Amino acid sequence: MTKKIFLLLFFFFIPGICNGQSRVFDCLNREELPLKEAKAIISLVQDEYSKTKGVEGTFSQDSFNAALEMSEVAVGRFYFSKPSKMKWLYEAPKKQTFLLNEGTIWLYQEEENQVLIDSFDKIFVSDLPVSFLMGLGDLKKDFEVQSGCRTPDGNVIELKPSAEVSSQLAAFKLLVREASYFPAGASIKDAGGNTTSLLFSDVNVKQSFEDNLFELKFPEGVDIQDRRKKNGR
Repeated sequence: MTKKIFLLLFFFFIPGICNGQSRVFDCLNREELPLKEAKAIISLVQDEYSKTKGVEGTFSQDSFNAALEMSEVAVGRFYFSKPSKMKWLYEAPKKQTFLLNEGTIWLYQEEENQVLIDSFDKIFVSDLPVSFLMGLGDLKKDFEVQSGCRTPDGNVIELKPSAEVSSQLAAFKLLVREASYFPAGASIKDAGGNTTSLLFSDVNVKQSFEDNLFELKFPEGVDIQDRRKKNGR
């Protein structure tokens, strides 16, 4: 499975309705943030988060599929534990669980009564902006600060991925509130014009999680599709 397909899997498997939260990241007619200040903010974000072992919170995800010209929205909870575990519990409009644990992807789709399993090596994970939240990426090294602006929701900073990071990413923006310097949101646009925005709330820094949090539990009789076997892994 190619990297582009993984991008679509991660950001577009939740159907929903149109949402306008992507406008939060629009810097049009906003006060410009001096480049030096924008770079300083990114350094603080990286430095502060590097001290963090884990984080949990709620999220709202708004995705625009350019090919279908359709927007989708979903809400739920997320959990990150460095260096290689994350869990997204989608609560609406469909209950689904996306789990990454030690290089293996688990996607449990409750309504479809199926579980998809595949490998997700760290080389690919480091290509995604979300890898920063897992402690696998470095904002200062992997991205170049392009511009920034002040908005009622916080500082929006646009970053350009280095050629070594990914050719699939066209744009990456972070929403940062100075009260915590933890990203309050992120907007990601790929080379195909697909855009996904994430807004985080009720964020709590954690020193550790129970191990079973990153274990996927599902009822008997679920259709399990293990793509690792097809790929010879």
